[in-house]
Amino acid sequence: MKNRPCLQNLLLCAAAVTACGDGMHFEAERGHSPTNATPAEAGEIPTTPRADTPVTGTPDLGEGGAIRVTRRWSEGLALEVGAPRFVARGEIELQLEVLDPRTGRPLDGFGAEHLRFSENGQDLGAETLFDIGRAQALEVVLVLDLSQSMAAAGAVDPLRRAAQTLVDALPAGARLGVVEFATEARTTQVLTTDTGELKNALEAATPPEDRAGRFTNLWGAVKQATTLFSETTEPPARVVFVFSDGRDNVAEIEFEAAKSAVVNAGAMVYAVGLGAELDADALTELAGTTRYTETTDPDALTSLFADVGARIGEVLTVRYTTPKAHGTHLLGVQVTEGSRAAGFDVEFTLGE
Repeated sequence: MKNRPCLQNLLLCAAAVTACGDGMHFEAERGHSPTNATPAEAGEIPTTPRADTPVTGTPDLGEGGAIRVTRRWSEGLALEVGAPRFVARGEIELQLEVLDPRTGRPLDGFGAEHLRFSENGQDLGAETLFDIGRAQALEVVLVLDLSQSMAAAGAVDPLRRAAQTLVDALPAGARLGVVEFATEARTTQVLTTDTGELKNALEAATPPEDRAGRFTNLWGAVKQATTLFSETTEPPARVVFVFSDGRDNVAEIEFEAAKSAVVNAGAMVYAVGLGAELDADALTELAGTTRYTETTDPDALTSLFADVGARIGEVLTVRYTTPKAHGTHLLGVQVTEGSRAAGFDVEFTLGE
C-alpha cells in the first residue's frame, strides 16, 4: 500500500479575521498578539490560490473590495494557508494549518500566545484584539468518484464504508452534503444534519451504466460542491472533501475554474486518491501538500477517511479586527513556537 502523507498526524486550523461584535457562535479564548517573539527572516514560498474579488455573499465592501494571500514563509514550522474571504466589511476569514516538520505532527497547544499580527509592516503588539476558539458551525461536502473504473477495481463497497466512517468522525451537528460524479456531476444529498439520511445516500452510491459512468468529470464536481454551501451573514467553516481514482477527462470545467470556485467559497480542501492513474499534482495543488494523500489499496480508504474526519473536527477559529476603514493594506500573520516561526501576508482592499 502506498499512502502519502499520513493524515492522522495533521491538524486543521481555520483562522477567521473579523471585527468585534456578535459574529459566529464559538467557544473562545480572548487574547492579544505576543510582543516577545522575533520575526523570522525567511524567503517566499509559492502562494496559495488567489481570490482577487470578494466572495459570493460578501457584505458591501465598497468599490474595489478584494482580498488575496500574497506570500507565505516558513522557518522551522510547516504552514498551510487556505483561501481568505470577507465575512463583513473589514472582517476576513481564512484557514491555516501549522505543523512541526520534525515530527509531522500538529503544533501542540496552539493558542493565542502563538499568534502575532502586523499591518503595513507595523507590529500591532498588545493593541491587537482577537479571539481563538473551536468553530461551532461546519459545512462539509463530500465529492465522490463513482465512475465505472471504481467498480472494475472492486472499490465501490470500500468507498461506501469509508465515506460512512468519515461521517461518523465529524463533529455532531455538522451539515453534510454529497456530490457524486462520473461523466456528469450529481448532487445526491444537499446539506443536512441528518446522518441517517446522509448514510442512506452513501449506501445507494452506484456507478452509472454505459456512457454515463465511463468518464470522469472531476473538476465539474468540485465546482458543483461549492454551490451547496449556505449563504448566511455568519458563514460557517467550509470544507470540500474530494475522492477520485482518475483524471478529469470530460473537460466540462477546467481545473483553474474549479480551484477558483473553492477559493471564492473560502473552503479548505482535503483529497484522497486511489490507484495509479491519478492527477496527483492537481489534487495536491487543490488541497495542499499536507491535505492530500493517496493509496493503491481500496481497503485502506476507511482509515484514511477516518483520519480526515478527525482532522476536520479540530477546526479552530481566530478573529482579528482591522483598524483600517478603506484603502489597500497588508496584513501579516505570524505563528511562533520558541525560535521557530512561519507566516503569511494577506493583501486586502476596502473600497470607499
